[in-house]
Amino acid sequence: MSSASQFANRRSQMTSAWRFLRGFIENPGHVASVLPSSSALLSRLRDLKCLRDSEFVIELGPGTGETTQALLESMPAKSRLLSIELVPEFAVHLREMVIDPRLHVVQGNALKLTELSALHRELAPDAVISGVPFSHFSDEQANRLVRSVRVCLKPGGTFVAYQFRNDVRDHADELFGRPQVTAVPLNIPPLSIFEWSKPASTSKEMARSDWSLSRNHGAIGNKY
Repeated sequence: MSSASQFANRRSQMTSAWRFLRGFIENPGHVASVLPSSSALLSRLRDLKCLRDSEFVIELGPGTGETTQALLESMPAKSRLLSIELVPEFAVHLREMVIDPRLHVVQGNALKLTELSALHRELAPDAVISGVPFSHFSDEQANRLVRSVRVCLKPGGTFVAYQFRNDVRDHADELFGRPQVTAVPLNIPPLSIFEWSKPASTSKEMARSDWSLSRNHGAIGNKY
């Protein structure tokens, strides 16, 4: 890498770090950390098996785009990534930072996942990758989001959440079962990556279950 390229890369990283810190200060209830994602986390995300043959992936809470770039690096050339970011400044920065025809950035609330995915998708997602902090949600909001993920995922799809705390398990384990857990101790602060799989069965029992979840989600969604 040339000196000019190295300087540009460092400048981009500093800009992302500053925007992330400012976003945390201005939106402490919606931004999980004062720092962008670490190289240790990005490496783990690139290794996710669910990305390799994916056609459509949804990312929740991409922040300033480091995780988005990591996901795209492991996704097929003809796949699509829908990234939903709540903080307007982060969404603008993400559109500027990651130029990729597979990426579509939406400024919106992850709690509106069902509505947003219906507006912007052609297929049910193979995976939903979430960095939104479940520890900042009420129980009702967390349940709503997990139910939305379960309903929108294709059979056999994967739900991934990277979190500083285990709160997400209080809501996801009941619907998905026990997750595969990968620790990322070198992140600051340390975090864990949780992976759940939606059963691949297309039985009537599963269809009724997802229909019931969809109805319950709609009832909860009317409150927001």
